[in-house]
Amino acid sequence: MRVVESTFNMIEKFVRNISYKRNIYILYIDSDDDILMQNQHKYVSYDTNGKSDYTESIFFSALSTIPIYALSGEWRTREELLLVIASSLGLSPFVLNSGKIAIPVPQDIDGNIRSHIRDIAKLFDEEFHVDLILSHAPDEYMDVLNRRIDEARQFYVQEYGAWAQGFMDKLGDDISRDSFATFLRQRIKAHVFKGVETCYPVMPPMRTAAWRKQREAAQYNFPILEGCREDVRQFFYRDTFVYEQYAIAGVVEARPGNVVIDAGAFIGDTACYFSRKVGESGKVFAFEAVPESADFARRNMHINHCDNVEIVPLALSDRNSAFSIALNAHSNSGASLVSEVKKEDSLSLSLSLSLSLSHRYITIESTSLDSFCSDRNLKIDFIKSDIEGSEMQMLIGAQKTISSQTPICSIALYHKKDDFWQIPQYLTRLCPEYTFWFRCESEPVLFAKRNR
Repeated sequence: MRVVESTFNMIEKFVRNISYKRNIYILYIDSDDDILMQNQHKYVSYDTNGKSDYTESIFFSALSTIPIYALSGEWRTREELLLVIASSLGLSPFVLNSGKIAIPVPQDIDGNIRSHIRDIAKLFDEEFHVDLILSHAPDEYMDVLNRRIDEARQFYVQEYGAWAQGFMDKLGDDISRDSFATFLRQRIKAHVFKGVETCYPVMPPMRTAAWRKQREAAQYNFPILEGCREDVRQFFYRDTFVYEQYAIAGVVEARPGNVVIDAGAFIGDTACYFSRKVGESGKVFAFEAVPESADFARRNMHINHCDNVEIVPLALSDRNSAFSIALNAHSNSGASLVSEVKKEDSLSLSLSLSLSLSHRYITIESTSLDSFCSDRNLKIDFIKSDIEGSEMQMLIGAQKTISSQTPICSIALYHKKDDFWQIPQYLTRLCPEYTFWFRCESEPVLFAKRNR
């Protein structure tokens, strides 16, 4: 409650300041067409070198957000692009939704700011043949922020404030408490200023900056990873091997001889990591349901001599079933998403996918971890899960295994609004002896380990 309340106090003070003798402007792209989605491939590796002009630098840097947010749709991508532009001009914008942002300013927007926006509007016209519009907003746009504050306060204070404070107090170390507080603050700010219920990426706390620099300065023997762009590959190297997002060294980590479940293996980056951690005496079962991704994962296991890894071409969920899913195309990247196709027996399921150059439907199969372990008579030591919002379904399907075997768990905790409390609460119910840790050096991850 203390952390949450202090965050709201800061937000409310900021909103009072911008509402007092300030003007609010709307910035938006004047087109109903999917102009950014039509050009998303162009900006995957867009060269911004040589853009020395101030407004050019801002504009072309903003274009780099297009492939990052393209999966969220045209309007969300517009919002993020315009937020980058306004923030780069030293302003404090907030999202209005429908592709528009609001910009509060201390006085009438003139001088350099108006001039810069006019120059950026010319670049929009040259690049996309559309107009970038800046117009004065009615005063009632402040109501948007006040309504979001009330919604966020209802959720984070009245409904889950006491739980969140109690959970933080019981976390395994001070870094976990700092990290979880940082995570909650950014979630609340995202709800108020961006109108979104989750937050990604999350900036880690300042107290771990020295640790990150130390890790970045070390030398690493990265595996060969085929099946993704170079920038995605570097992202995997950093998060999985440099920051070791699925381990806290000496506290919770996979060890030699362990049996590991890698849920959401994609092209095998985490499988390579766990292969090295468990050694020849250990075993990794890497689950990847999308055929193209699983094929790349098998190839990468072969290239990197990860003989202790088995690629399992299934999704982990709460039941054994088959699903039709739509592959959403996204440039030459390894970060596409699966959209659920509504069927009578379908589950909520979204996965990381490999490159898909066209929108198409495939059928994938799922199993529960309980069924998998029972069929193979497995005793598992470690579960890693990053399956784009299906973590709870996976855990429900693993309840017998977790209750009886109490493996270490390393679970992504940021995909859905309720994950931050539902997942640790569910794990506590399965094993009351679990102690929890939390890190957000790369992606926000919850760790659970039984006190023995």
